[in-house]
Amino acid sequence: MISDDLIDEIEAVEKDLETVSDVKDTSRTFLVFNMNTETYAIQASLTREIMRDLAVYPLPFVPSYVNGVLNRHGDPFTVIDPMIILGKEPQVNSLFLVLNIENEQLCLRISDVVEFMPVKTEEIKKFSNHISVIHFDGTISWKDKEIPIINTRSFIDKLRLDLNNA
Repeated sequence: MISDDLIDEIEAVEKDLETVSDVKDTSRTFLVFNMNTETYAIQASLTREIMRDLAVYPLPFVPSYVNGVLNRHGDPFTVIDPMIILGKEPQVNSLFLVLNIENEQLCLRISDVVEFMPVKTEEIKKFSNHISVIHFDGTISWKDKEIPIINTRSFIDKLRLDLNNA
């Protein structure tokens, strides 16, 4: 039979773990970056690395927002330009945000890295699942303006759908 002292100790550890989890969930770190002249954010945990000045090899028969592939340490990564998906001017910069998403090898073309910024969870403004904001998860406040949080999953889903329909 388990002693009362051992049960108390287990309960204390569980309570401490809950407290740590609560603290973890109270803020998230975002990478704030520019695409052309517009500012966006992405959860920092979705960022594997940022690469500059790599050759992008074009691919035939792909949607216009797919710039091609780049070689990241011997592995091909698909480069997409989110600005084209969003109906805006394409980017010409050679800065790439390599995403850290399991089983995906995807880069976003970006213009500039601004900063990594912690944001309290309650300060993140979430969007409902409305079709007009499918490429965004919500907004965060940065320098007295609201900047959209990129929904990377929507870009992956769009790419899969467009390639399957080609």
